[in-house]
Amino acid sequence: MKNIGVFLVLLFAFSASAQKTIAVRLWIYSEEIGIPFASIVLPDGSGFSADEDGRCTIELHENTKVQISAIAHRSKTLLLEPRKQRDYRIELSKQDFELDPVVITGVSNATRKSESPVATQVIDVKQLQSIPGANLIQNLSQNNGIQEVVACGVCGTNEIRLNGMEGASTLVLIDGIPLMGALASVYGLNGIPSSLIEQVEVITGPASTQYGSEAMGGVVNIITKKSDKHLHGEIMSSFSTHQELNTNFNLRIPVSDRNRFVIAADLTRNWLKLDDNNDQFTDIPLLDQRSAFAKWTHKKGDFKSNIALRTLHEDRQAGELRWGTQDIGSEETYGEYIETRRSELLGNFCWKDWKGEGSLSSHFQESYYGETHFRANQNQAFFQLIRNMDWKKTDVQWGLSQRMQWYDDNTLFEQPKFQYIPGSFLQAQRKIGKNLDVLAGVRADHHQSHGLVFSPRLNLKYSSEKGPTLRLNAGTGFRVVNLFTEDHAALSGSRVVEIRENLRPEESWHLGLHLDHYFVFDRSYLRFEMSSFYTEFSNRIVPNFDIDPQLIVYENSNTMAHNYGLSSKLSWNFEGLKVDLGATYAINTSGNGEEREALLFSPPFTANAQVAYERPKWSVQVQSNFTGSMPLPEIPAPFARPDESDPFFQHHVKLAWKMNGAWTASLSVRNLSNYIQESPLIAPEAPFSDAFDTNYAYGPLQSRRLIFGLNYLIDGDKK
Repeated sequence: MKNIGVFLVLLFAFSASAQKTIAVRLWIYSEEIGIPFASIVLPDGSGFSADEDGRCTIELHENTKVQISAIAHRSKTLLLEPRKQRDYRIELSKQDFELDPVVITGVSNATRKSESPVATQVIDVKQLQSIPGANLIQNLSQNNGIQEVVACGVCGTNEIRLNGMEGASTLVLIDGIPLMGALASVYGLNGIPSSLIEQVEVITGPASTQYGSEAMGGVVNIITKKSDKHLHGEIMSSFSTHQELNTNFNLRIPVSDRNRFVIAADLTRNWLKLDDNNDQFTDIPLLDQRSAFAKWTHKKGDFKSNIALRTLHEDRQAGELRWGTQDIGSEETYGEYIETRRSELLGNFCWKDWKGEGSLSSHFQESYYGETHFRANQNQAFFQLIRNMDWKKTDVQWGLSQRMQWYDDNTLFEQPKFQYIPGSFLQAQRKIGKNLDVLAGVRADHHQSHGLVFSPRLNLKYSSEKGPTLRLNAGTGFRVVNLFTEDHAALSGSRVVEIRENLRPEESWHLGLHLDHYFVFDRSYLRFEMSSFYTEFSNRIVPNFDIDPQLIVYENSNTMAHNYGLSSKLSWNFEGLKVDLGATYAINTSGNGEEREALLFSPPFTANAQVAYERPKWSVQVQSNFTGSMPLPEIPAPFARPDESDPFFQHHVKLAWKMNGAWTASLSVRNLSNYIQESPLIAPEAPFSDAFDTNYAYGPLQSRRLIFGLNYLIDGDKK
């Protein structure tokens, strides 16, 4: 009996010892910095939170698998073995699309957004694909400070405006390589498969120091997807109740460790004639657009290169409902037909401290605007060689560039057939103390008709560990104008074009201040951004519609033009729920002193709201855009129209379901409130009269429609 008692005591002691907990200390960090309030979840659903330094102590009595997560970081599952190890260092990688994406715009070399002295707006692939639009410009316009402007109420040609500035002053890049030519602000953006895009980077204000001509008002940089060691791809297709079909795909192919390929293609068609505003003209153009893209990436040791080719073939037609292709050039039935053929070859290489980049583009346009025939060829070439150096703790970058353009059209107006613009630039970036970064540079370009043009820049960034980040951007820009390739109004309608002098390059200077701060909470984060900006333009070429109702007069304005205002954005992310609120107040005027006129089609106030909620099997997204009243052209009697638009809202909704396997289905509604403006045409009943004009488009032209989508994801990681 005594032995049994001893045995029971020992058994109880052993059992108690087996259940004794052991303290396990965790440090959760990223890039050697503790992640505040990271979450640790046990298998039974209970959990703990790290402190503000990313440290946490938990009690375990056996091996336990835990899930570690934090806002804006990738989750990690880890097996803790308390009897073998009691101290764990757990590193989480950042999710680039959340708080700190990699950017290259404005600084040439890839860097984190938080480290760049240039204020950059990043639009990730989720935002671009949130509500499907007819083209990339329409998708981008759903973001704060970005506006789509329809240049022609018949054929629907559109442009992108940054803070209200005209689209021709925006430079378009693909993977940081300039396409050059103002035509790229339309054709460089539209026709790129949305499934190919990783993110879009936008900076406002001149960037001519780095890129030369065309970057006078801002830069839009399209970053394409990159291939990794596994096969990846996506097929996306959508069809709307307006009979708009879009199908595109991309495939990222890892041939070997040294060679990888990306191929993509896009097909867009629209064959339904709509006339919801009852003006007997099509509301949106009939469209047949095809594009293809291919990129080859090669890497060996310190050498890396990319070569990409893109082609675009587009047939666009619109006009009176009874108009058909058999009426091209007709004097009795009005229609517009635009055939576009565009090809682009882009490439870059990096070898140690050297970097080279260049692009070749060819643009052919054959078009009819009523009975007016217009044919143009524009070929561009751009090459730039860059050297990076480290000099006394200063990152120095210098480069030489060559830009050439060949242009010809069938108009009687004399424009330079060939332009050659050599240039060079020098910029340096240095960190002063712990908090201040300085980037300064200057560029010099020599134009054969205008001599030497200088473009300086200065960028300052002040940041602290817990305080906001402040960025000050200042610089100048310039661009050389090709009138008829940039301004659709010169060709459509019945007005006669008059050029009163030799047009000089437009010039600008810019000053901007940007504040960026985010707050990280236990299970969410809040980010606040605010920008103030001021841009002044000289030698600005503005079409004057008011001198004479029958004329469009082009000349260098002897008055200054100004763009200034405020922009703010608030983002909140909480366990699958993401809310973005943005507003922009931008004034665009021309004139001196108190005698200033507002820029047409430029609303002083715009705002947008986006709400997205995502679960493992489904998601819902809602977007609302507000456009304030804007100045419009003065139309004389008897066809008089208001010279100011009414404010309006647009609402869009999308539901998506993840089905078995790699399939996702979606249903979207664009223009939920079914708001459309009145006819964008003046005197549509008499399209061959002197009163006819196509330049009165300020709001939505397309009524409410449903869009059905189907996506298939190719994921080589799961094979």
